[in-house]
Amino acid sequence: MDREKNSLDQHRSKTQRKKNALALQSLGDKLTNFAPSQLSKLPLTEAVIVAIGEYNLLPKKHGARKRQLQLIGRLMRSCDYEVVSLAIEQLPRNDAQATKDSRNSRELSEKILTEGNAEINAAIKEHGNLDRQKLRRLYREYYKGSEAQQQKIRSKLANYLANNSSK
Repeated sequence: MDREKNSLDQHRSKTQRKKNALALQSLGDKLTNFAPSQLSKLPLTEAVIVAIGEYNLLPKKHGARKRQLQLIGRLMRSCDYEVVSLAIEQLPRNDAQATKDSRNSRELSEKILTEGNAEINAAIKEHGNLDRQKLRRLYREYYKGSEAQQQKIRSKLANYLANNSSK
């Protein structure tokens, strides 16, 4: 099979091979904007997911990101471009569910911040994988902090609940 693939690549012009490589690199660039939970739903190899995670950790200057994008593009050769593109197009359809989950986590975070330990205990009963200590720490920090810190903590709590409150 590799021989057939190599022979097909040799019959393509250098320009066409470069266009294909740039298309894969562009697709990889799009993928860097997705959350890890979304990436795991796509038909990607583990190496591509790890490379995308490393890309997101790199500083935004000095060309390191450009080199990492080239690596992602090279690793994307092992993935089917059409299948991945189709899966990406289907993801936004699920955004309605993600928006609903986000709204539910914001509502739950507001309940926790207003009702305290009683709501924390209820949330832990409903969603067993939440960390009681973390929830209580965020609750205490919220009431100790300034207005700017309270907004950050409210956001942290909502993000924590969104990522960890699956049944």
